[in-house]
Amino acid sequence: MTDGKPEGALNGLPPELSALLRAQDDASRERAWERFVDKYSRLVLHTVRSRSSTYDEAMERYVFVLERLRGEEFERLRRYTPEVAARFTTWLVVVTGRLCIDHFRKRYGYSSQASVTEDEALRHRLEARRRLADLVCEKLDVSSLGDPAQSGPELELRQAQLEEALVMAIESLASHDRLLVRLRFYKGLTAKEVADAMGLPSQFHVYRRLKHVMRELRERLTERGIGTPRP
Repeated sequence: MTDGKPEGALNGLPPELSALLRAQDDASRERAWERFVDKYSRLVLHTVRSRSSTYDEAMERYVFVLERLRGEEFERLRRYTPEVAARFTTWLVVVTGRLCIDHFRKRYGYSSQASVTEDEALRHRLEARRRLADLVCEKLDVSSLGDPAQSGPELELRQAQLEEALVMAIESLASHDRLLVRLRFYKGLTAKEVADAMGLPSQFHVYRRLKHVMRELRERLTERGIGTPRP
């Protein structure tokens, strides 16, 4: 037994997570947590940013997610079971997304005007992200992701896999292209606003660069195996 968990149950876990759950004392647990955060912070932060309107909001949610992952002796992280769940990074994207919703509910509730405003902003951000996914995947065979016959945990998992792949592909772009994608699809700026913000001559230069970036993202997704209905 390790921390109340059978030894065999830790088989197949990512090494950073396995070390964290096997830690026997506070010092080793703290070191393992630091390694875990160092490994997965980038993925968590990008997922949080895609669901936030401002930098401050993203940082607040990032801290909230880490607190919940660490809370109650890493109780949430202990729920991951490699034998029945997706790969850990995809699972972590799903959990982070749910915790962002928890943060929204905790901060705004459902009855205040602030929550209505935030909900509207969230809806626009989700629409922008869907447009990004549509543009990137228009030439890839992932149409069944939108099949209404596919619902529930399976659809949620496959959507999270696509989102994870997109996160990794976007992070691999050059810095100015990452900014272009973020301003256009995550901040929801118009092409003209993006051109002004990035110092480009006109909105047509934005469209031209976006066309190149979409092609590059499709190539990155294809390299990651996102060329079939199952990411």
